Amino acid sequence: MYNYGYEKKKYLEAKEKEENLLRLLGFPEWKIQYLRELDDFDFNKNRSFHRNESPTEVKFFLNEPSEDYISEYTWEDVLNGVNDAVVYTHLKKCDPVMQKIIVMLKNKYCVWEIAEDLHMTNNAVYKRIEKFSKKCKKRG
Repeated sequence: MYNYGYEKKKYLEAKEKEENLLRLLGFPEWKIQYLRELDDFDFNKNRSFHRNESPTEVKFFLNEPSEDYISEYTWEDVLNGVNDAVVYTHLKKCDPVMQKIIVMLKNKYCVWEIAEDLHMTNNAVYKRIEKFSKKCKKRG
């Protein structure tokens, strides 16, 4: 959260040092005052931004993308999202059960949910994933 008092104190201390240095260098008083007004305006504008757009607030994380959001992935979405040619060819060749496992994993299903849906054991699902993963890592 933005600490206005602390930031104002820090700003005023820096501004006083700057103005004292300018006076020592013989800078005209009207220019010092003009710079002070500009800097005050910038400080207030910056303060307003930080107060209203703090990334540590909960509302910042509640925003969701408005475009390109897929609520439920399909097999075509999985294939379209692959950038590796070897993985793509293995995906095209895999059996329908493995396709279903991959789609459900992409849709954030747990392994036990996938196993229940496909009438398999958890270990069978893990084995299929491991076998497919090894195939893709072989590179060919």
